[in-house]
Amino acid sequence: MIRESPLKNITVISSFQLETIRKKFQISDSSDFSPLGEKNGKDIPWSRVSTAVLFRDGYRCRVCGNSSLGRIEDSNPENRIHIDVQVHHIVPRKDGGSDSMRNLITLCSSCHHRTFSSDYSGIPLSSQRTLLEAASRVNLVLPGEVFRMLGKAYRYGTLYDVSRTEPFRMSHSGAVQAPGQKVEVAVSTLGRGDYSSILGEIEEECRLTDYYTASVRCGSAILPSRVLLQDSGRPFV
Repeated sequence: MIRESPLKNITVISSFQLETIRKKFQISDSSDFSPLGEKNGKDIPWSRVSTAVLFRDGYRCRVCGNSSLGRIEDSNPENRIHIDVQVHHIVPRKDGGSDSMRNLITLCSSCHHRTFSSDYSGIPLSSQRTLLEAASRVNLVLPGEVFRMLGKAYRYGTLYDVSRTEPFRMSHSGAVQAPGQKVEVAVSTLGRGDYSSILGEIEEECRLTDYYTASVRCGSAILPSRVLLQDSGRPFV
């Protein structure tokens, strides 16, 4: 049964990424945002924590993925173009929200404006999606054997914080690698039609019930990718 959650289209931040942030910005309590925000967290100097949150979120809106450029009036030409995203307090400061990473998320100006109706608090989540629904294009993670069987091109990348089932068999569910480590995975960029076609062929036999969104590093690129889950809750990678 599909476990609906509007958060599952927001890319999960891996423990590897958080450890990088901890070292780079010297923030001992580096973390991803909490959907409920945080009031009692340890405040971090704004210039440091806001830069760390932008870095954590890839300088993109965590809700819609937008990172468009904007223009501002400034006497210095180098400062006139900027990335049109903002660091948003999930629990506003006026309501006791802290300057901690759990209370902060990067939003584009459009998504930030959507929080106006809730007094600029919370997260402006997109509509919930089922397993079969997808954007016009989706980066899909599957065992390479599945892509080869279906005749789909793919490339390899690195995924963190998963356990992998191996060797590939439709009914196999034995984990051979502990969560928290990096795993080489196959990822393919598909149009909506190809994505739906693949799911139609393997959904029942592979016992696929849900998904989450993760970052897959392919060379120098980091791809927000859909990782499918089996009925056991284990990633099908």
